[in-house]
Amino acid sequence: MSQNVFAREETSQLYAIRDDIKNNKSLCELLKKCETLNLKNDFAYLYTGIMLASYGRTKDSLILYNSVKFSGGLAHELFRYIKQNGSIQHKITVFKTTDAYDAWVKTNLYKIELEGTLKAIEKFIKTSAHAKEVNIMDIGPGNGKMTTQIINHILAFSNIKKINLVLLDKFSAMLDMASKTCITDIKANLEISRVYGEAQHLTKIDVEKLKSSAPFWLTICSRSIHHMPWEQKQDLLKLLRSLTQNLFIVEMEANHDIPEKDSPEIVYSVNKRYSFIFDDINSSSISEKEKKSAIDEFMLIEAIMMLIKERSERIDYHTTAKEWEKLSTQAGFKVLNSEILAREHDNIVHYFAMTIK
Repeated sequence: MSQNVFAREETSQLYAIRDDIKNNKSLCELLKKCETLNLKNDFAYLYTGIMLASYGRTKDSLILYNSVKFSGGLAHELFRYIKQNGSIQHKITVFKTTDAYDAWVKTNLYKIELEGTLKAIEKFIKTSAHAKEVNIMDIGPGNGKMTTQIINHILAFSNIKKINLVLLDKFSAMLDMASKTCITDIKANLEISRVYGEAQHLTKIDVEKLKSSAPFWLTICSRSIHHMPWEQKQDLLKLLRSLTQNLFIVEMEANHDIPEKDSPEIVYSVNKRYSFIFDDINSSSISEKEKKSAIDEFMLIEAIMMLIKERSERIDYHTTAKEWEKLSTQAGFKVLNSEILAREHDNIVHYFAMTIK
């Protein structure tokens, strides 16, 4: 599962810089070590700046950032946030309201992802047997926008007349908004039930509630089941195998699960993926207030947690399509199709959709 992008000697030297930071070596000494590494895109400096902030040397991290002059992406947003808040430690509780998510669904990247998602679900519905009444579950429906788009697209290519929909989310504000959105916008005879909690930490009562609504003809997991490490993904997929006939996963293609805290791999992957997201948000036709909300109250918090927390304490564990295929197969599913939804500037896959039976 490891996806090392650095030579062993480069990794050792980066860890040596981290250790020097912990031992309070001067910024001048650290910068000299960065110069000798000469990694692409000033990565040694970015890594050093993040480690400085992570280990409480906020002033030095900002001096480094100002001297290197990073352009755009994660570096710009992260060090702006550090300067604004005086620390890399985040001070915001995500999703007290749906404002940040509401802003995110207006971005260019989200729209591209949605377009690809609907094409993928169309392929599924055209080849899948279904009854006139079906049970559907959505794990992590957000504000319900994606849920309604997917279900309405299914309805357009099927003769389904009634849907029994189960929404599962750990954020009460999201669950409330998703319920309202689905009731208002889904064009079918609809019954909704809700489960409040985390998919990886369901109580026995929650599991029994889901079993009473099973079998689900389809379970939708759109950017939701990466909020758990590999081991918990295994357990959840085994549970879903007993509950659902078809599984539809939309996820980020990234290496944020296995790499440990401070590893060059986790910093490299977070920088690559979230720089793309931040640049997209800032180029989208939304207000400055919405851009700040989508970044500071949503995406940047995710990035910070992955950069400064031990693996056991992260809230996001994105992994690759290849690893999702392996996990699904181990749980007893069969992967029917995998679609690329969005690519980064260098043609690297960013989001994908996977249909599993």
